[in-house]
Amino acid sequence: MEVRLDPDAASTLKKRASDAGISLNQLLNTLAMWAAENLQVGKPGLEQHNFVTNEQCDGMLWLGHTADAQLTEHGEIHAVFDFSSRRAIRVPQEFYGEEE
Repeated sequence: MEVRLDPDAASTLKKRASDAGISLNQLLNTLAMWAAENLQVGKPGLEQHNFVTNEQCDGMLWLGHTADAQLTEHGEIHAVFDFSSRRAIRVPQEFYGEEE
């Protein structure tokens, strides 16, 4: 598999790997394994009392778990990837600031 990275992202990842004393390959494989285990297809939502849910939505993925996964009491959201008409990467805090 070949992957092309944005030059800024590649530079940052190389530096982080070097700072940690590991290879870039080790870092990318570890990140890919973590993402594969935690990637949800759809749009994260919040129900009453901040329980994380997953809603079907084309062009969106997110890293984390719903409340049903029972990994945390309420669920968790690490990042939202929005490839619809909005920005590609948003942190959870700015995602929840939107009005439905």
